[in-house]
Amino acid sequence: MPSRKELDPLQFFRFSPSLYLAQIEGDGDVYLRFAGDHYRQLYGREITGMRLSNLVPDRSQANPLRRDIDRVKGTGRPVYREDVMTWRPVPAPVHYDRLMLPLSQDRKTDTVSLVLGIAFFRHRDGTPWP
Repeated sequence: MPSRKELDPLQFFRFSPSLYLAQIEGDGDVYLRFAGDHYRQLYGREITGMRLSNLVPDRSQANPLRRDIDRVKGTGRPVYREDVMTWRPVPAPVHYDRLMLPLSQDRKTDTVSLVLGIAFFRHRDGTPWP
C-alpha cells in the first residue's frame, strides 16, 4: 500500500474534478480532505472539509459508500463499485463507477488512514454527468 507522500497530485490533475481524498478518523468517521468539482455539483455545495457523517448521516452498513470505505480500511485493498445514486432529488438517478484506493500516512505501517477515490458519473443512457 503506498503512502500519501509517494503520490504527486500533479500526476492526477486532469482527473481532479472526479477525485476525493478521505482521511479515516479514530472514531471511524471520515474527513473529506479534498473533493473535486463534480462532488460540489452532485451535492449542491462544497464538501471539502466536511465529515462524512454530516454529509451522509446514514452510518450503517446499508450505505454503499460507508460499506466500501470500511472494506478498504479493513482489507487494505482497492474497492470498485458500479451503482446508482437514488437519494438525489433530481428527475433521474445518477449512475457511477467508483474506485477507492487505500493509502497510509507512512509506508512503514499497514494501517489504512486515507482513501483516494475517483468516481465517474453518468446518466442512464451512458452520457457523462454533469
